[in-house]
Amino acid sequence: SLQTISGQEFSRLEGRVPLGQVAVVLPYNYSLGAFLVSAAVAYLAGNRVHVKFSSKSRKTSEFLGGLISEVLHDFNYTYDPERNFITSHLKNPETKAIQIFGNDSWSESYHNLVRETGTKWIFEGPGKDPFIVFRDADIKKAAQSAVPDFFANSGQACSSPERCYVHEDIFDEFIRYLMEEVEKVYTDDVDEESEILGYLGSELVA
Repeated sequence: SLQTISGQEFSRLEGRVPLGQVAVVLPYNYSLGAFLVSAAVAYLAGNRVHVKFSSKSRKTSEFLGGLISEVLHDFNYTYDPERNFITSHLKNPETKAIQIFGNDSWSESYHNLVRETGTKWIFEGPGKDPFIVFRDADIKKAAQSAVPDFFANSGQACSSPERCYVHEDIFDEFIRYLMEEVEKVYTDDVDEESEILGYLGSELVA
């Protein structure tokens, strides 16, 4: 219910008109986080939500799907092949929007059908974000910010930086602070829980 969330979050959703049915394709490597920023928001705005979980992380998807469906009504999920799921929703006049987390190359293959149907197409592809530290930056604060940005979910997020640019005049000092922060979160014990590090979703991202 909108009444149960915080006032600030409620104000962002207040007055929005539901589209109707919304389909969401979640990535294998960030299923819960991506769900919260896409399907959950669509649901809170009053839409019926149909989610396609990844078959690459089947156990995680089954757990999340079962957990979420106990709480949310008008929420359906599937493990159907991506192409079948997307194509069927693009051709379904009841589906007003599709949100995709995926790859640029296969997204392009749907563009003609999107134009034909007029379905709202919301696409988030892989990020290529740099982390930039300028000469006049607060070096310690920059290092403290860099670690969660790079390491959260083991870097398996579209917004995770893939490279870091540091002004040469502060490079050594930045690295010193950075390693101090890394040592706080890194562990050789794979069974030890971490608030930042997570398991790799696939050998493909190792």
